[in-house]
Amino acid sequence: MTLQKNSGQGVIEALVSLPVLVLAVSTILVLLYRATVFHYADYHLHEALICTDHSSLSDCESELNQKLRKILWFGSEHQVALKKKFRSTGGTITIEFTPALFLSKDIEFPIRTRRL
Repeated sequence: MTLQKNSGQGVIEALVSLPVLVLAVSTILVLLYRATVFHYADYHLHEALICTDHSSLSDCESELNQKLRKILWFGSEHQVALKKKFRSTGGTITIEFTPALFLSKDIEFPIRTRRL
């Protein structure tokens, strides 16, 4: 029994598996980017809500917009809304991804810390 030559089979297998590999890597990178944007936006929304305790809403909102523009891809749309209530401040961020990313957070003043 003799073995047949399989010349070119490696190239064919590589051509078949390369699109699957590219798709998997690009999906992982997009998910990592979305997770990074979510945590970055959540952190800076919290900081903007704390900022409203000693600064105006418009100053904190414009600072939050500037920080979000740093991490979002060119052309990504987002909306920021900060609202001050009697003893609390609330804020929302909507980022136009597919599907959209929506964050909402409220903070109450004065900020109370637990004492041990």
